[in-house]
Amino acid sequence: MNQLSLHRLLLITPMLLVAGACAAASDVDQPYEFVPGRGTNYARSDAHVFHWTCTSAPQLTSRHCWEVMPGTAESFAPISFISSDEHSALPSHYYKDEHGVYYEHSKLEGVDPATFKVINADWAKTPRGAVYAGTPRPEIDAATLQILEHGWARDRNTAYYSGKAVAAANAASLRVLNPDFARDDAHVFYRANVLADAKGEPDVATFEALGRTGYAKDARSVFHQSRRIADADRGSFVLIDNKSSDCYARDAHRVYYCGNPVALGDAESFVVLDSFFAIDNDRVYFSGAPVATADRNTFRPFQPEDAPPTEVRANAEDAKNWYEVVASDLVVTPKGARRP
Repeated sequence: MNQLSLHRLLLITPMLLVAGACAAASDVDQPYEFVPGRGTNYARSDAHVFHWTCTSAPQLTSRHCWEVMPGTAESFAPISFISSDEHSALPSHYYKDEHGVYYEHSKLEGVDPATFKVINADWAKTPRGAVYAGTPRPEIDAATLQILEHGWARDRNTAYYSGKAVAAANAASLRVLNPDFARDDAHVFYRANVLADAKGEPDVATFEALGRTGYAKDARSVFHQSRRIADADRGSFVLIDNKSSDCYARDAHRVYYCGNPVALGDAESFVVLDSFFAIDNDRVYFSGAPVATADRNTFRPFQPEDAPPTEVRANAEDAKNWYEVVASDLVVTPKGARRP
């Protein structure tokens, strides 16, 4: 340790003795680099590890949001796991040093880093049993614990979604279809809940998920997430360009956006342009709704890196306006106008 680091340590030690492990970063000992890993919620100085406590994006200069936590700065690092999808090592939410294992800002009690095995971002095993999100789960049979896709897991007795037991699910026959849907030999599930409404449950034998997320159908009906779409024609129902948007679909009678009918100008010419915009011969659409200000003939979307220089981070333009997607809203700025 260099002389400056030693000086920092000597100054910070009395504060830690008084304030404990969750003391705020001082003016002397403060984080100066982020710890590599799944996020940027950890940082370190020469002597200590810090955890970000505020809801805003972590910043090294916001000292009051960093709390000192247990951990040796030099060896503190994420624990990786092998992704079943990518067959590559990915960082989990667990971290370790030579003294212990950590989840969020807490040290796991009685855990040896040498025998702690992470199996995905939140699930892990120890010689004593399973752990989820830093919490021991003695009721789970760790020897048969299997991590499935999209938040699902199972052991020989029970299925779990985001760590919670799903009592209605048959663990042995459970099949995950996509991030929204799963099924077993008796039920279809929307996430962790049995999919059912006033008309009953879907037909399990014919139920199929459509695309990456959102839509599904069985022999009688079409579904979007947890609801049945009234009057949708099951036989002709298909997704529209699901590479760009999982929300647009159509049947022989209408076009849908996230399960809701779209008020179209010309259904035959309707085309999805990208993740935000669609178009037909008459109108431009954003999130399934017509854009009143858009000029159909001059409208063009583009990738951010292809956008011309402008004060607006535009996603599209026409002859008169810039169109910027902010969160889930569309902001229209006239060309030539300065935005505050």
